[in-house]
Amino acid sequence: MELCLRHWMTDLLLLFPGRRFKKRRIQMIADNHPYHPLNILAAVIGLVLIAISILLCYGFADRLARILGATGMTVILQLSSFFLVCIGVQIAWNGIKASLESLTLHFG
Repeated sequence: MELCLRHWMTDLLLLFPGRRFKKRRIQMIADNHPYHPLNILAAVIGLVLIAISILLCYGFADRLARILGATGMTVILQLSSFFLVCIGVQIAWNGIKASLESLTLHFG
């Protein structure tokens, strides 16, 4: 769990310019100190952003549905479904890639 969370926090901080340098620096910090204040701060910022986005989505859902109408809501539903499929394909691809890489390490 810690490794997955650490990579997620690293990816969150890499949304800004200068990714390569930041990634090396953040990985060095995260590898040496899993409970470094930078890691904790990144986790808290991520949680707050997710909570705010969920609050806004649920809070304004009825108004947005009235403004968009039936056709607009259908478009939003299909776009969100497409994004979920893309995320699922990415997760599956990462798993298959890791499995194949581990096979080449064992047999190559």
